[in-house]
Amino acid sequence: WYDIVNVDLLRREDEKGIRASQQQVEALIAREAERGVARSRIVLAGFSQGGAIALQTGLRQPEPLAAIIALSCYLPLADSFAQERHLASVGVPIFMAHGTSDPIVPLERGAASRDALRAAGYTVEWHQYPMPHSVNDLTLVDAQPPWTKRHHQQQSANQRQVFQEGDLLHHFLRFRYCPEVVEEERDARSKYREQERGPARLPAEDKHQRDAEF
Repeated sequence: WYDIVNVDLLRREDEKGIRASQQQVEALIAREAERGVARSRIVLAGFSQGGAIALQTGLRQPEPLAAIIALSCYLPLADSFAQERHLASVGVPIFMAHGTSDPIVPLERGAASRDALRAAGYTVEWHQYPMPHSVNDLTLVDAQPPWTKRHHQQQSANQRQVFQEGDLLHHFLRFRYCPEVVEEERDARSKYREQERGPARLPAEDKHQRDAEF
């Protein structure tokens, strides 16, 4: 994260904090690369400040990433972007989404960042929704990678409706890009089911045998 020095997000930016966050994300990318994950398979996704850091980091990489998902955010340090961006990032697809009534990052600020990126040669898929500074389910549907969209388009309308209303889609971004959350959620669900079931009951014959042993 970084400090919001001015509410208009333009007059003064916390350059030191932004660059520190960029370095932290780059360290995560390097760690995954060391584990054998190709950089072309890494997606940077973020909301608000997270989206700004995704743009700040992803567009300065010497090797192109798979994609960048930037939600309800803007392009930080825009004045230095032209000099610092890496040409290898031009082909990286960018998904941007914004709320039309966002009081934190005005829609105009996000749209201006979109226009600046397109003018620089980037392919930006832009969506806006009637919502404040937030993410809704439709955002998560639209933000799905193309290969996932194709898979869901092959399903029946009923199947798609069930999927769109399910927990998997509701938590799509954090499940897809934060695998450790999956394990935490699974553990939590398992504990909940155990509490719902109550103490395990032995079959009748096993119970008689246990009583005989005592």
